[in-house]
Amino acid sequence: MGSAKVTRQLATLQCAATTAITGGLRTSPTDTLDACTFLLPASMNINKWCHRAFVRMAMLPKDHLLHKTMKSKRAKGIKHHRTALHHLLDAYNLNLNSIEKIPVAPRNPNLIGLTPFKISIPEDRDSSIREAENAMEKVQVFTDRSAIEGKVGAAAILLREGRPTRTLHFHLGSEGKHTVHKAELVGILLGLHLISTEKKGGTTFALGSDNQVAIKAFQSNFRSPGHHLTQAALRLAHQIHNRNKKTKYALVIRWMAGHEGIEGNEIMDREAKKAAEGHTSDKELIPTYLRKPLLMNPSAIKRAYSDRIKNKWNNTWRKSKRGGKMHQIDTSTPSNKFLKAISTPNLSRRSTSLISQLRLTHIPLNSYLEQFKRADSARCPTCGADNKTIGHFLFDCPGYAHERWALA
Repeated sequence: MGSAKVTRQLATLQCAATTAITGGLRTSPTDTLDACTFLLPASMNINKWCHRAFVRMAMLPKDHLLHKTMKSKRAKGIKHHRTALHHLLDAYNLNLNSIEKIPVAPRNPNLIGLTPFKISIPEDRDSSIREAENAMEKVQVFTDRSAIEGKVGAAAILLREGRPTRTLHFHLGSEGKHTVHKAELVGILLGLHLISTEKKGGTTFALGSDNQVAIKAFQSNFRSPGHHLTQAALRLAHQIHNRNKKTKYALVIRWMAGHEGIEGNEIMDREAKKAAEGHTSDKELIPTYLRKPLLMNPSAIKRAYSDRIKNKWNNTWRKSKRGGKMHQIDTSTPSNKFLKAISTPNLSRRSTSLISQLRLTHIPLNSYLEQFKRADSARCPTCGADNKTIGHFLFDCPGYAHERWALA
């Protein structure tokens, strides 16, 4: 199949997939921006956009009109009158049951802000550390996440004076399926579970997390990836609150910046790394919600696929004739390093253009102009060398020795 035909088919898939997405699940503007920051061939870019659109449709809940069509086992076997959706189902082999779903309707606005705990997010890092050091709660719970060698984990510890430290670990899996933000939410859920199972729970608790976004998720409309974990944590928090209504129970979830100056925070950093390396606490000890397989995060799936596309383009480019020449000049290509090198106010537009032409070998020297019959031969008109290449022009030609001497 020709590359032009592939590009046309992928373009058709992209248009149909994008228009098929309804119910507020549209492709984010950041998807387009991300595609523009890395100059991929048109066919690969369209392929990436189609995959993103398909993942968005895979997030549709049961209430959505397209959910039944997406789940149909017969959809892949249709041979005649195939739609763009059928082509997408064939092109991207995803287990739709294992992907997080986003509800059609957002959370009741009247419930936003009504939580069975207090949320404290200090103005800056110093205020956060100072507030944590002066905390008066009798029980301190710390949560954190970590990512090591492509694997993600979360952990939580509970510190109570006069009693041994309690710790829970949970290994989520690879970064191709889960995000660090999701691990933060898992850590908070583990921390709440430690509070729920604490004997003599009718006292004051402080749960510390170093991620503001994860804490603020409790006040959101629960329509973003990973928010099913926030909902599970909120349900557990309500259960703890209802069970301790007649006691002095109180809980504050506090933003604690970094892992410095506070003993629990520093211990937490080590425990989170253990979880990322693959350690998970016994099944009976972790929250019920985490005992079943954890759904894959759509953002992680899209990022992993985008990385595969970029790696494929890297290999294709470096094996090409022009890529081989470029690699001799800059071993990091293709990358954003070159774009950053020429995106500086110290260079004029003309200088930037010349650097780009030299690096891409599209410079009006005889070796290049001869290909388009704009020069009679590739011979250097200055010194008579057989081939006036960029290397010869910059480093070897005696006719430009004076200019090279000035630069040196």
